[in-house]
Amino acid sequence: MALVKTIRAFFCNFLQRPLTARHLGNLISFGLPLAIVLPVQSAHAFRPFFELGAGTAKILNPSPGLDTSSSLSYGMSYVGGFGFELTPPQKAFQVNIAGQVRTSHGTSADVTYYGLQSVYPQLRFEYKYLYFCLGMTPYIRTRSGTTSSFTAFNRATGALGYFAEAGYKVMVTPKVFFYATAAGEVIKTGTQYGPKPALEIVGFLRFYLFGPSTLVKESTAYGENMSDDDYEGWRYPWGRGR
Repeated sequence: MALVKTIRAFFCNFLQRPLTARHLGNLISFGLPLAIVLPVQSAHAFRPFFELGAGTAKILNPSPGLDTSSSLSYGMSYVGGFGFELTPPQKAFQVNIAGQVRTSHGTSADVTYYGLQSVYPQLRFEYKYLYFCLGMTPYIRTRSGTTSSFTAFNRATGALGYFAEAGYKVMVTPKVFFYATAAGEVIKTGTQYGPKPALEIVGFLRFYLFGPSTLVKESTAYGENMSDDDYEGWRYPWGRGR
């Protein structure tokens, strides 16, 4: 219990400071090793998770971040990340931290394929079924070529990315959640902004490595008492975990 109180005091103090890329990076670097070393008994309050998903992207006003001033068509967007929960799953209000890689693609009129890839430390808030996320990073990579690819990205020197996301979450099983989100990303290079913004509509799955798995007739989740009549899930027989 002393360890848990110390950790929570650290995060409360941390979140009162100005939110900078360095602070977010320190938060992630502190949190991810912690998720590995914490005992399984504490996993309900500090559950590690990973995420995978895809969707569609629209990159607007791409210059100077991307080497084109042309309007880009819709392209694919891919996300993947790892993080952990700072609050027990029984609470209605959740706070999570994560590191996430986001890759967006678009095509110009002359059929040149452009890509934007960002690695974001993220601070996330969830209230019942709602999801909100903020991030900032200096790690931005871009590419252009005759084909769409995940390779040949180059670091965008001096760039800083700002990110915000909001969406809706649905439980699939006690250890798997589906998120439908809309996100926006703005890249600043020097004193200029572009892309401004890169918009994404994404669906992703979150997989918890630990967490509730006991089948019960009644339990608490999202701050509410749930019974069999309030069954949540997508037609799967796992019930609600405690």
